[in-house]
Amino acid sequence: MATALKPTTKKNEGLISQIVGVVVDIDFKEGRLPAIYNALEVELNDKQLILEVAQHLSESSVRAISLGSTDGLARGTKVLIPERLSAFRLVKKLLAGCLM
Repeated sequence: MATALKPTTKKNEGLISQIVGVVVDIDFKEGRLPAIYNALEVELNDKQLILEVAQHLSESSVRAISLGSTDGLARGTKVLIPERLSAFRLVKKLLAGCLM
């Protein structure tokens, strides 16, 4: 009997499990949840999309709000917990997205 292979994730990575508009649910390994209000990064169309953690759903999943369009985002996409996303870098990315 064939078994489905689950994508592997690193310590600082999660996988998107659900997308509804700008609300994105992300699964992480247990014990690796980012804090509420933390920024997350996902690559979309060769650009970085920033997500903000809004709620812990369980011990291994969070609900985040996208700070940009989620068009083209798919379940199973890897999400990174950045080592350090400075406020300057975050504002710069947000303003760049608003000016496009």
